[in-house]
Amino acid sequence: MSPETPSPEKSGQGDGSPVQGAETLARDVDFVPPAASPAEFVFAQGSAAFKGVTSACLSPSTYRYSPLPKDCIRLLWLMPHENKDAPIQCQLFDYLLLGSRGGTHLYEALSYVWGSPEKTQSIFTPTGCVSVTENLHAALSRLRDGSLPRIVWADAVCINQDDMEERDQQVKAMAKIYAKASRVIVWLEEMPAGGHGDASLDGDLALEEIRRAAAGSGSVQSSTSGTSHEAVLHLLQRSWFRRIWVLQEVAAARHVLIMCHSTEIEGHAFCSGLKHLDFSEAPAVQSRIKSAVYLIKDAVFRPKAVASSSDRFSLGIASLGQPVDMYHNREATDRRDKVYALLGMSSDDHIRADLMPDYRASWKDLFHRLVRSFVGEVASVETWDDKEIASIRSDVCVLGHISSVLEPEDDKQTVEMIFQDTFKPFATREKLRAQHTLHASASSIRLGDVICLLQGSSTPTIIRVYDDYCAIVAISIYLPDFFRFEEGNQRGIIIFRWSRYFSDVETFSHRCLLIWDWEKTSRNSDAGKDYTCLLRGQPAKDDTTEQEKPLDEAARLERLGLVFRDSGQDEEAIKRLEKAVETLNSIPQADIHHKVATMDNLNMAYKKEGGQKNAAKAERLGAMADLLGRRGDYVKITEDNLARVAKLFDREVMELLLDCRGNEFHLTEKVVIAAVRNPRHAKEVVKLLLDRREEEIAITEEVAKAAAENDDSSMQLMEFLLDRRGEEFEITEEVVKAAAGNPRNGECLIKMLVNRQRDQIPITEGVLKAAAGNYSNAEGVMRVLLDQGLDQPAITTDQSGLE
Repeated sequence: MSPETPSPEKSGQGDGSPVQGAETLARDVDFVPPAASPAEFVFAQGSAAFKGVTSACLSPSTYRYSPLPKDCIRLLWLMPHENKDAPIQCQLFDYLLLGSRGGTHLYEALSYVWGSPEKTQSIFTPTGCVSVTENLHAALSRLRDGSLPRIVWADAVCINQDDMEERDQQVKAMAKIYAKASRVIVWLEEMPAGGHGDASLDGDLALEEIRRAAAGSGSVQSSTSGTSHEAVLHLLQRSWFRRIWVLQEVAAARHVLIMCHSTEIEGHAFCSGLKHLDFSEAPAVQSRIKSAVYLIKDAVFRPKAVASSSDRFSLGIASLGQPVDMYHNREATDRRDKVYALLGMSSDDHIRADLMPDYRASWKDLFHRLVRSFVGEVASVETWDDKEIASIRSDVCVLGHISSVLEPEDDKQTVEMIFQDTFKPFATREKLRAQHTLHASASSIRLGDVICLLQGSSTPTIIRVYDDYCAIVAISIYLPDFFRFEEGNQRGIIIFRWSRYFSDVETFSHRCLLIWDWEKTSRNSDAGKDYTCLLRGQPAKDDTTEQEKPLDEAARLERLGLVFRDSGQDEEAIKRLEKAVETLNSIPQADIHHKVATMDNLNMAYKKEGGQKNAAKAERLGAMADLLGRRGDYVKITEDNLARVAKLFDREVMELLLDCRGNEFHLTEKVVIAAVRNPRHAKEVVKLLLDRREEEIAITEEVAKAAAENDDSSMQLMEFLLDRRGEEFEITEEVVKAAAGNPRNGECLIKMLVNRQRDQIPITEGVLKAAAGNYSNAEGVMRVLLDQGLDQPAITTDQSGLE
């Protein structure tokens, strides 16, 4: 395991130096057995170096490292001792790893957690002592045999942590070091703060429980209660399962041994046992261990012969974007290790040189380079030294969205994608469905997530759209050149070379603010609420005035609405675009052309989703866009056009017209009559006209008559007009006839008029005929007229309509 914390001090002034490496020792002897490997030779020759050495004669001075020769690693020769409590005696020697045989080598690589650097113990060499953490000391004590030496690689000792150049080079070789080890020993013992009982006994109990589960793999799953099960849960919550370096270590291993205190279990058996235990009550534990278990399980199937290259050794697991997506929520004391620990897993032929381990580079710069390696040089990227967050502004091409998500299995997740007719390769198909198996991202993929291509990127990205930004769910997904599709009743397989298409994409229609947050997946927070301060605190926002902020908000909402629209999620698109239009209409200084463009986009979304309700909304919005000046060509505001708007649309449309082009027209009687005839919005439109242009409006007999005839809004409208302009509201015979003949509200209208202006209501033959002719409520209207004792002409059977 590579360094994750500053190591305890190991350098100092002393005369000692490491024992000669195997190759050097070979030159100083007369005979080397032909079959002996360098490590075997060290076993044979090195015993002489320790012959007669006791703990009393070991040097108490601090061990002084000598420079490592090129292509070498440093190994720890752990001397045997029958007394488990005796001081640890060891020897460090150089070992040429590059260019040696292709199989595994006779050393064991230790995978462990360093533990606190504040609590240290010493191990002793003939030329000086080395301070190590308590956890490493416990692991070495456990590994030490009573009779035979053991050769071990442990990063804290085998890398000179004070030599940055050596540290960089050795970290680059980490994957190879673990891949060429005869086995990787996973040391799980640790003493957690405020530990649960006896942690050592818990570990022994847990491994025994896992062993029993593996041995009885065909039996009923273990109970979720009991001391043994609790011990397993506590073991799986240890920090080893949360660290990022351990993933590369077990991914490289050809053989894994799990060890805790006095108990050990073979890696494949460990994974098999866990599979047959029930952790349904601890989903967080299941999620935490799945990646490591998946990698341990496959160790026995990896070839022993390890390919080697003088350029860069790689495990070739996947393109760098995939392990970064999967594992960036793992823990590392040094943030830079969240990148360096994954490089050895990458199958990419070329990785940027500035991503290679360099502990002199700042986290801000390293993270910036990593983001650039995925999004290219076109996007704007911002990173910070104190945050694991990147802010990316990029143009994107929307491809589709996630329509179905299956539960992850191991490190894979199967999803169904819907590609839109805007996606050029399938322009003749509408909403083509395709099923893909992707890597299981640290940020879970959800229904509705958007698939897009960032300008400058060679692979698609999955994003989640929020109100004013997009969160990156998976920075880089791999799509195979064939996939299963479903279109209507047709199913099949399509062969398509994605990489060729992505390189030819030229249209990136949407400018998006993308947030890639490595912290939120660790703290399991809701991304939708985390970034307000971050977004508002960016330097680009410092000069934004209070008046400009709503305009910025409207622009962001529109962009995100269009992303939803082009991804095929019309309902979500309409929500954002409606909010954008509402925001723009509330801003007097908003540019008319911007308003029209946003209205047009919303209009298209209405038509795309379809339905009668959306058709009406589309007509309304189209009228607004026409009145404001679609494409810069203004519709002339004639009396007829104005009357149409007053009759068909709501207050918002009329208010927009008054605000933007009110100086181009007057409110004639025809326009006011049209407004009072508005079937759904009469009162609000008339009130607006009176509030804004009351001096132009006269409540004539024709206006009052039209108000009384309004089948839907007559009661509210008549009451409003009487309250607002009652002094000039003359209730003539024509008005009463209109009220009496109103099929829905006739009875109530006559009652209201009688109660408010009893003496002014003329009851004529024409009024009675209108009442009698009310096809919906003639009897009720006539009853009101008769009950009020008003002066009225003689009523004939024909006039009453009653028998």
